[in-house]
Amino acid sequence: MTNFFLILMGFFMVSANIIGFLSYKKKKNLYFAAFIILLLAVLFGAIGGAIAVFMIRDAFAIFYGLQLGQYLIVDSVIVFFIAILVTLIKKFSLKNLIHDYIFNYRGASGKQDQYFYVAFDTKSVKKEHQNSMLSNLI
Repeated sequence: MTNFFLILMGFFMVSANIIGFLSYKKKKNLYFAAFIILLLAVLFGAIGGAIAVFMIRDAFAIFYGLQLGQYLIVDSVIVFFIAILVTLIKKFSLKNLIHDYIFNYRGASGKQDQYFYVAFDTKSVKKEHQNSMLSNLI
C-alpha cells in the first residue's frame, strides 16, 4: 500500500511539472508556469487525499493529500524563484546594459544626442533626412 502511494505521489509531481513545462512553452512565461504548478498542487492534493481516504477508509488519510500538496507547493516556489532569477539575469545582462547605455547616451550638452540613433534606426528615417543628419555630423 505504501509503495502505491509513493508511486502516485511521484506520478502527480512529474505530471504537474510536465504540465507546467507545457504551459511555459505555450505562453513563454515562467511566472505563469509557476502559477499553473501552484494550482495543480491544490488539485492533485485534493485528488490524492480523496484516493487515500477511499483506499484506506480512514479520515486521517486526508493528510496524505495535504502532504502531496505541500511538496507541489514547494515545487511551485522553486519554479517561481527560478523565474525571478532568470528575470534578474535578463535585466542585468551585459547586452542589455550596453543597449541601455547606447540609447540613453547624453552628449556634452546634457541633451540626448539625436544623431546617435541614425546608425541604429534607419528604417524609420527617410534617406534624405539621414544624409542631412550625416552631413551635419561631419
